[in-house]
Amino acid sequence: MRKPKKPFVNICLCDWDGTLREGYLIFDWADFLISRQIVNWKNEDLLRAHYKSFASGQISYEEGVVLAANAYAELIRDVEVERLENAASEFVESDRKLMPFAHDLLSTIKSRNTDIVIVSGAPSIVLSAYSEKLQIDRIYGVTIAQSISGEIEVKTHGTKRDKRIATSAELGPVSSALIAIGDTTSDMPLFERSEIVCLVKNDSNSKEFGELASSISNRSDIFELSAASSHIDSLDTILEAHFDRQRVSDPPQLPN
Repeated sequence: MRKPKKPFVNICLCDWDGTLREGYLIFDWADFLISRQIVNWKNEDLLRAHYKSFASGQISYEEGVVLAANAYAELIRDVEVERLENAASEFVESDRKLMPFAHDLLSTIKSRNTDIVIVSGAPSIVLSAYSEKLQIDRIYGVTIAQSISGEIEVKTHGTKRDKRIATSAELGPVSSALIAIGDTTSDMPLFERSEIVCLVKNDSNSKEFGELASSISNRSDIFELSAASSHIDSLDTILEAHFDRQRVSDPPQLPN
């Protein structure tokens, strides 16, 4: 007997920091762990040093993502996973930095038979705690694994290279996502593999936003969003027009 085909589901590729949430989650999460005395504050020094280097322009965003992930791994090295998971749930309940449009944006996209996939340099253990609240289906974020010998393996999906790998893992070699959502040039691997692009303007990307928008100006379906103008009605219109075109170009087959 043939196995029934899985129903087709669209994909939304979405960044996290500066896109669905203000600031950098990895640093806010570290502060939270220290405030709850779950980690030693002395271990945070290196993490903060990397943040200052990135904020002052001494190192690139790509370098900062990798260095921050490695420093974060050292910060939580000796903490039990269950304790981190419980802390992550508490953090999410108290978090007030989600973008005002985050729930409505993802709900609108989700209603179009679409899986929400986060691709980010934010810690996966915290992103997982947001999953139910924001209807997130899959996560590519910072993960930490420790071998029996004590060696730590860190995976981050915040650099262009890592985002390209995650996107290929999600879509395969030829498929496209329905929509990609991001706020910086590091999200280009998501935009390149999507049919619709949603650009988020925030306080930290105002200088490079014009450059980012220009780099994909040849795209026909581009939607811009900001905390100041969080209405998403026009996105629903773009999605509806997209599916209308799809129905015209690919009409249903009549039975023989």
